[in-house]
Amino acid sequence: MPKSLGCLTSLEALDLSGNNFVILPKNISELYELQHLGLRYCRRLRSLQKLPPQLAKLDAHRCTSLSTVPSSSTIVDGNIFEFIFTNCLKLYETACNNIMAYALLKIQLYAIRLYSEVSLSLSRSHTHTHTLIQSSLIISSRVLMDV
Repeated sequence: MPKSLGCLTSLEALDLSGNNFVILPKNISELYELQHLGLRYCRRLRSLQKLPPQLAKLDAHRCTSLSTVPSSSTIVDGNIFEFIFTNCLKLYETACNNIMAYALLKIQLYAIRLYSEVSLSLSRSHTHTHTLIQSSLIISSRVLMDV
């Protein structure tokens, strides 16, 4: 892997499937816009290090040597996600628990963000409706005064 990989900060998708590396390059976490990481059939991959913060999809299908996924693999502020760890037969229970904890945290943060957006939208809608009602009352009162 080239060391300059971390310089591709605008990269959104990276497919490293079928490679023979044992660990991901450390600078992969510097790919701040990366949303899709393909690692299918990386049979020698043993561990996932710190992942990019916006990662939405990680496909590690048939990474048969993958055994560890650190609990603090990333700062979680990305989109809702899809993690695929099918046929990763060496994943330890700790790694599975870390994956689940990470997934639950991403869901929680997504729900908070969605709630904030809906609340803001409803607040704007309420303000707009309130303004329309006030405008209608002013127009109605003027019409009544003119009569």
